[in-house]
Amino acid sequence: MNPLPDGDARSEEPRPSLLHKLAGARSLRARFRRLFLQFGAPWGAAIVVGLVAVLYAQWTTDVSNTFVAWVAGRPWLAFVVTPALTMLAVFLTRRWFSGSEGSGIPQVIAALPVVVTGLLCGLFGAAFNWALLNWERWMPAPVRAWRAGKPLLYALAIGLAVAALGVATGGETWGSGYDQARHLLEGTAPLNQTYAVTKWAAMVISYMAGIPGGLFSPSLSIGAGLAQWVHAAFPWAGLAALIALCMTGYLAAVTQSPLTSFVIVMEMTNGTGMLIPMMATALLAARISGAYASAVRSLGAKELLRRRGEGQGVAAFPRTPRNHCATYSAASSHPGSAMSQCACRGNSL
Repeated sequence: MNPLPDGDARSEEPRPSLLHKLAGARSLRARFRRLFLQFGAPWGAAIVVGLVAVLYAQWTTDVSNTFVAWVAGRPWLAFVVTPALTMLAVFLTRRWFSGSEGSGIPQVIAALPVVVTGLLCGLFGAAFNWALLNWERWMPAPVRAWRAGKPLLYALAIGLAVAALGVATGGETWGSGYDQARHLLEGTAPLNQTYAVTKWAAMVISYMAGIPGGLFSPSLSIGAGLAQWVHAAFPWAGLAALIALCMTGYLAAVTQSPLTSFVIVMEMTNGTGMLIPMMATALLAARISGAYASAVRSLGAKELLRRRGEGQGVAAFPRTPRNHCATYSAASSHPGSAMSQCACRGNSL
């Protein structure tokens, strides 16, 4: 038999399928989009801002030179051009660019609480995440020994610490913190200036017990306590607005989910008019928290991976086809039954 020609031999070579090409194009597009969001958008925006600043300076110089050339030898023209342009500028500003009046100094001053709130909440959230993820570094050695060998004694120590904090603060740290935050937001019951620290400590100690608990309401109450500090630094800012900002910032710092945090707090407080400040606070706090510690939600993932590596907890059974377990019966729980056989073979029902 004659060998196939070269052309036929090449035709027998495997070719990538259309689905493979589409998957590669989709992966390339996703990578390009990620790189654009990480590097292209920030650097592009910085370049655009710089170009606009340079062009603005050049345009103002050209306009000034044109005005000087117009009024040269005609001083009466200044009394016509200047009032007309002033009226036009005021009309355009009031009609289309509301909020841009003046020198911009009031706007900068109004943005200071947002910056301070983002910094403060970001650092507090990072400290909380670090304390949970690195408890072995700060927990005393005897308490760590109790945690490993005497869990009941360890739980007793945790309970005594939480009770001591509650008694020392007059009961402020007990509970989820919902009532404290609501009363402060309504202005009916101010909190102690140390509430943010004591509630933060009570929350960290409570998490050390390993008992399932809440994160949402305590985080909001800690944010409300931090708002009192910001209000003391900026007394001209409304306390209710600062509470909303601090609740958004601290929740975003702890969960490192800025979008979810500011949407939740905005819906809770009906603060649609504070959309931009809350978004800025959430993004700044989450960024600062992420620079120092991982998100608190990674604690469970790290613990699960550690247990899998040690052979504890959920067994890492290899997956096998489900048809091996087709004879599963809820009533067959004794040895040798279909359920136990499937479990022995390592199937995941």
